Amino acid sequence: MIGRAFLELVRLRRNQWLDTVELERIQFAKLRKLLKHAYENVPYYHRLFDSVEVKPDDIASLDDFQRIPITTKEQLQSLPIDQIVTRGANIARCLERRTSGSTGMPLTVYVTPEEKLRQTLVSLRILLENGLRFNDRLAYISDPHHFVAQNRWFQRLGFLRRSNVSVLDSPEEQIQAILKTGSNVLYGRPSTLALLAKAARASQSGRIKPRLVFTSAELLSPDRRQFLDSVFEVATCDVYGTLEFGDIAWQCERREGYHINSDSVVVELVKNGRRVRPGEVGELICTGLDTFTMPLIRYRVGDICAFATEQCSCGRGLPLLKIIEGRSDEFISLPDGKLISPLALTCVIKRVAGIGQFKVIQEVEGTLRVQIVKDETFSPDTLSQLGAKLAEISGGSLQVMIEVVDEIPRSGASKMRSIISKVTPRF
Repeated sequence: MIGRAFLELVRLRRNQWLDTVELERIQFAKLRKLLKHAYENVPYYHRLFDSVEVKPDDIASLDDFQRIPITTKEQLQSLPIDQIVTRGANIARCLERRTSGSTGMPLTVYVTPEEKLRQTLVSLRILLENGLRFNDRLAYISDPHHFVAQNRWFQRLGFLRRSNVSVLDSPEEQIQAILKTGSNVLYGRPSTLALLAKAARASQSGRIKPRLVFTSAELLSPDRRQFLDSVFEVATCDVYGTLEFGDIAWQCERREGYHINSDSVVVELVKNGRRVRPGEVGELICTGLDTFTMPLIRYRVGDICAFATEQCSCGRGLPLLKIIEGRSDEFISLPDGKLISPLALTCVIKRVAGIGQFKVIQEVEGTLRVQIVKDETFSPDTLSQLGAKLAEISGGSLQVMIEVVDEIPRSGASKMRSIISKVTPRF
């Protein structure tokens, strides 16, 4: 296992420098294998392919690939688990990951430890290419429910060490945790790191000085990047990823766009049912090439992006993506000026049983309106539990109005936003 993982990491680092033709050859060979597996072993995809009279062998090019209909999160959520995972898969052995619910509709995804390791190696390629050293200690600031409980053998020996820092802790507590572990690399959402940077700038008890800063899972706006760069005195590296697919695209040292991990994912941009040209915006559709337990084929991610019209000057063959509109969750402002990060808020809401979909709206400071759609586990306790959780995270300083609705519509063509605040946060 150790030897295979090392060889795979070497292969991944080599792949990025291959030319476009060779990368497309690798990508399509993996895609053909995935399509055959999904058709033969996953009931949902067998029916989907048959509905358009397509067999895996009919897909002879990426153009043919468009014959397969797009799959949405809502479609997968409506199906029993035995229809969307591989026949005979040992679910008890799988890692069960629930998406953060940035669209207000969390989805449970199942991956084997081996598939998760492959995603980890793809992530490690990004970190290493952006200057990570094997003796660095990375502080991973995120939802504590996603923490890895046990370090791998090489981390116990002092290589690529990682410390988990809970997003539910206050920024001041996060600073103390980082100082205690001696972490010199930060990894988290832009919103989370912005709150940390704000607290670090005002802290009198100690100053964290990271050597590297990585952001992911939200849109990194130019002003937020400038804020992080100025406080931490580094050039922040942004990684574009989702829980469903892992890391999809990333910035190299040139920061000229986002290199797509085309050896592990197929990225399509679609508008009005057709693929867009370079420079033209479209909706992101993804296919994971390394997850066979619960395949996601032509899956609508919902973000609005564009392919770059030029190659990156770094010389890597991985194609380049320009992020136009990523996830746009926003901070919730409290009357005393404190802020609740979008990750902390969604982390709390998605742990309340009975909520199938949600949307949080802050029109004015001091109030919060929450719309929820029931799921099959809804009970009379759901509303009281949700109210208690929101009161706890806000310190009871917000007037919360909870509405039960039949449907939460999308607004426009972009991905539905689950958190909308019209109150400008006070940084």
